[in-house]
Amino acid sequence: MQNASTIELHKVRGVAEVITVAMVFLREHLPTLARCIARIVLPAGLVSAICLGGMIWGITDVAAEASLGAEDDVAATAFGMFYLGFLLSFLVVGTLQILVVIGYVRVYQKQGGGPVAPAEVWALTRRGFWRILWTTVGLSVIVLIMSFVLAIPIGILTSIGVATGSFMVTGILILLAYLALLGVLLVFWAGASMIYPIRIFEGGSFSSALPRAFRLVRGRWWDTIGVWMIGLVCLYALGGLLLAPQIGLMFVTENTLIGLGGGLYQLLTIVLSLLGWAYYLFLYAIPLLVLTFQYFSLVEEKERPGLMKKVETAFPQTLPAASAVAPPEPADPPAAVVPPEDPAIPPPPAPPAPPEAPADPSPPTPDQG
Repeated sequence: MQNASTIELHKVRGVAEVITVAMVFLREHLPTLARCIARIVLPAGLVSAICLGGMIWGITDVAAEASLGAEDDVAATAFGMFYLGFLLSFLVVGTLQILVVIGYVRVYQKQGGGPVAPAEVWALTRRGFWRILWTTVGLSVIVLIMSFVLAIPIGILTSIGVATGSFMVTGILILLAYLALLGVLLVFWAGASMIYPIRIFEGGSFSSALPRAFRLVRGRWWDTIGVWMIGLVCLYALGGLLLAPQIGLMFVTENTLIGLGGGLYQLLTIVLSLLGWAYYLFLYAIPLLVLTFQYFSLVEEKERPGLMKKVETAFPQTLPAASAVAPPEPADPPAAVVPPEDPAIPPPPAPPAPPEAPADPSPPTPDQG
């Protein structure tokens, strides 16, 4: 298992660096990540693969009957049922795949780069299943509406071409309109795809996460489209190793294998579909990891959370703990202050003495008379 300090998540990276770090992360965490995919995604993936195999069986059976001038209503009905089951299971599988791969990086981040337990990834997947499922449904509805609106000019150009007979000029205009439609959808998906890591790492509602996704990608459209394209190229390049036998089987008709037993063509097709689908479940981790590390690069470039964390680590606030500081002792009450005497000010006069009492008069004597 990789050390916690080996991969720095919040870091500004170029296209080549994003691809490189995604591959390094996949190589270092492949055993644990593969166990998570096998336990959580593979069961639903097998159901989807069976539906895909049933679709292929229905198509080949209907085509074989049609070549003989007959109709096979059972095969056509089975094809419709398998097709509906494939769409529903494909939606569930995609939701689980997004949650497991991006959620794995989320758990890795929470652990500080420590080992990731599949139980923690499963707990995150259960909590976020409906949130990511409805996110995918919401994005699909937006793409359908955009496709319908952008297809209106194509329909108008086609009608003009049919009415005027200028098919060459109209064909060129329709081609340009299709390219514009693909360009708009590609740019939209480059921004909207960031909604998945935003909702897994940051939470929030669909209405708040979608504008934030476009704000992150603003100014980095081509980088985001580039990492997506390279991730898909890696996916299909590795997937071609198992896809080659299935493509070769497409050139083998049922009549070629009829001597080995009836229905062998359908059987081989279903088996290869099962193996190929299970193989792709693991390979889809490549573009999802590329998307995740592109998200970290954009967030770091726009908001610098990694740099702020480094600054806080390098310059921590060393405040003394409250328990370590002894409370001050109470001070003595101040003594009464006696103002000094000013010699320039004369003392107040002394109070007057009380008057003396008069002498007691005595009566005159005869001699005095």
